[in-house]
Amino acid sequence: MSLEEFEKHPHTLTGVVEKWAGINPYHMALFFCDTGREVSYKELLNAINAMAFKLFNMDLRKGDICVTSLPNSYEHFILGFACMKLGVMWCPLDLSLKPPEIMISLALIRDKIKMYCHLGKTKFGNFGTIGYAIRNNYPWLDYVIQFGNPHDKYREGILNGQDLFDQAEREYEEALSNNHDFESFENECIKVDENDPILLLFTMGTTAFPKPAMLTSRGISCQNMCLSIAFNITKDDRMLVNMPPAFIGGLTEQLMTILFQGGSAIVLSRFDAERSLSAIQNHRVTCLGQIPASYSMEWSLKHYDGYDLSSLKHAIYSGQSVDIEFLKNLAKMAPKIGTGLGLTETSGLCTYTPDDATIEDITNNLGTPFPIYPATIRAPMKEDGSAGEILKDREIGEICFEGPQTFLGYFNYDVATRDVLSTDSILYTGDMGYKDEKGIHLAGRKKYMINPKGYRVFQPEIEAFISLLPEIEHVGVLGAKHAIFTEAIVVYIKIKKGAILTEEGIAEHCKEMASYKRPSLIVFLEDFPLTRNNEPDYVILQRRLNEDVNIARANGKWDCSSIN
Repeated sequence: MSLEEFEKHPHTLTGVVEKWAGINPYHMALFFCDTGREVSYKELLNAINAMAFKLFNMDLRKGDICVTSLPNSYEHFILGFACMKLGVMWCPLDLSLKPPEIMISLALIRDKIKMYCHLGKTKFGNFGTIGYAIRNNYPWLDYVIQFGNPHDKYREGILNGQDLFDQAEREYEEALSNNHDFESFENECIKVDENDPILLLFTMGTTAFPKPAMLTSRGISCQNMCLSIAFNITKDDRMLVNMPPAFIGGLTEQLMTILFQGGSAIVLSRFDAERSLSAIQNHRVTCLGQIPASYSMEWSLKHYDGYDLSSLKHAIYSGQSVDIEFLKNLAKMAPKIGTGLGLTETSGLCTYTPDDATIEDITNNLGTPFPIYPATIRAPMKEDGSAGEILKDREIGEICFEGPQTFLGYFNYDVATRDVLSTDSILYTGDMGYKDEKGIHLAGRKKYMINPKGYRVFQPEIEAFISLLPEIEHVGVLGAKHAIFTEAIVVYIKIKKGAILTEEGIAEHCKEMASYKRPSLIVFLEDFPLTRNNEPDYVILQRRLNEDVNIARANGKWDCSSIN
């Protein structure tokens, strides 16, 4: 995992695909379980080039942004990879976002957006209405494109995604057959440097509100190399890709790592416990990387023991702390298990546990930093914005990183960037921890954070949204251990005198938030604990949390039922 070794590899996704299309052109790069479509490295390269040429003809250029609200699919990946080749920043959004949340995300990056792509009508909802609303509210967008089935309704101003792909293939083939001069297109692609931002991923960070993090080809490919070496991922492996493309775990850790090594990605459009296990069994998946909540959902299936998972070599988890019982179950799933710390701002995983690590070693251990991307435990940033001093072993401070995986910053958000990136290029993660001879250990969060279903959710956002209800006088949010979701949200509420508000009313209001942000338990309090500053006293609320959860569990709620 040295810099010298890294320089031997291509540092762009297109370069990686070109490499493997030359070495092993007919090897399977992608298999889409939903459609049965198999794509070789040669086919993948041709499709990326054709779509990049089409985007070039549509006047998209380096520094522009293409936003997508799409699942894991052939069309989505080709479009995103083509953007990256052209230097257009690909910004996949979480499909569970509600229209107001999508609007907020677009407003944060509106300066450079040229294209927005979305689904049509599906069994999960009619996403075409979202595209229509965006078309009407943001007339400055050059293109709004809908990817759906042939029977979808395409409203005025919305382009057909399938037509886009048909045109791309036809224009590219015509240009090749006519020996068309690609000089302008090729010159535009040459302008794209490995240190340019080519991927925008929204992260909750430490401020409770979404921020678009700018990632580079160099940072992503460095993470791909280190992750594959750490867990011995090779061209003969098959990785299950079942996490959303809007998240670092699905895009750079799962998908791009297996492509970096010339292996095969077995793709599900979205996470589903039963279909994930079926994919492992039917397609002989060898590498599995998921958040703890996904594993718990799979293990809770009645017929879990009936699946043949013998092909698995590695089962890796990240995103949340786990207990020994979880690790024992994981060890039954695959002969090798491991974990690491993964952040959007570090382009993915940045630490790892060695192959020979025991369950006891992995417990409460974030692993060892990649040698090419060293970690330090530091005091807070100084007033001048430079990094604080490095602390001694076993001293608790903020976990920091320095090196090629560090992101460029938050798009159009210099203040937030300065909060996490020092003037001397030290990344402050917001996680508190310490180092010893066994690696890095997590001590807590710089600001209180909840991890429902592996997502990062912060108190202020949830509290601010629920407080919009006029009947509410006080609200406090906490997270508690959940057998299925790993952690879930508990909301404590005091209603104003004379007001009427039910649990159902709050739940209905919360449907305007993404599902993972919604409370799994609502507790009404007559006597709401407050601090001297008239803020929720979380210390007192925390004292009663376990009892409230146990009461809910005894009544068949909490993790005894499937909530949200």
